[in-house]
Amino acid sequence: MMRGLEQVSPGSQLFIYPMASGGSGTTDVAVRLAKGRVYRETIPVPGHRPREVKWALLPDGTAIFDAIDAMGSPDGPARLTRTYTNSQPLGEMLQRLSSKNVQRIAVALGDVLAADSGMGLLQVFGVTARDEAGRALSTGPRPLLHVDQVDFSGLTLPRVPLIGLCDQMVSWSERVQQEDFRLDLIHGGLAAASGRYADSLSEHIRVPLADLSTTGAGGGIGMALAFMGAQFQPGATFLAELGSLQEKLWDVDWVITGSSTLDAQSDLFKTGGGRRNSLGRSSRWPIH
Repeated sequence: MMRGLEQVSPGSQLFIYPMASGGSGTTDVAVRLAKGRVYRETIPVPGHRPREVKWALLPDGTAIFDAIDAMGSPDGPARLTRTYTNSQPLGEMLQRLSSKNVQRIAVALGDVLAADSGMGLLQVFGVTARDEAGRALSTGPRPLLHVDQVDFSGLTLPRVPLIGLCDQMVSWSERVQQEDFRLDLIHGGLAAASGRYADSLSEHIRVPLADLSTTGAGGGIGMALAFMGAQFQPGATFLAELGSLQEKLWDVDWVITGSSTLDAQSDLFKTGGGRRNSLGRSSRWPIH
């Protein structure tokens, strides 16, 4: 795009600003914008070999990583290519980073759909799901079907604030209705089981998690993070603030963005959090 503009408008001053919407590549963009330092952490993965996960420490003390790196390759049915049946690896990564000298942890939740309602993530922090006989259940969507009670006595929350970076702002109730996340296609009765688990979490903290506008991020991951007190932000907005995009745009006449699709999500979450609100004093609309 820049080479084309240079040919048709050779006298214009052009600059490229990298952007992501909160999915894969968000950590790389954050490092490029803030000059952070990249590290790697090896975490255990149930039933698989340990996984090496890339994360970065930004100058302000923020540790950031992409959820998809921690989760690995999708393990859901073929027709649900972005679906994961166990969110435990993400919990392992959060626990590792919370023990380090960081000010906060930001996790990019885009490109991931967790079908276990975040149960695996919360088990890492001491939330135990039990069946009718009081036996502790393992991780994954199948054990979720047999949850009768949830034990919070072992809950230990991270010592640092958590931030969920979203590529879309949608509640858990709305998320399970979308075509790419039909829980009943993964296993019969899973949608109802997820709802019961969500009710247990909501009752414990006295907050209706399933209806919050951010709990659908990453599938059940958003609900689990909200239970842990995480704040949420569009990934594009986070990166725009990180790189002082608004200051850079004071004297810019045109903003041209590229996206794989042109829809409401592109406008709200892939161009810095909205049109005029994110583009400083410029009176012109960005061109997609």
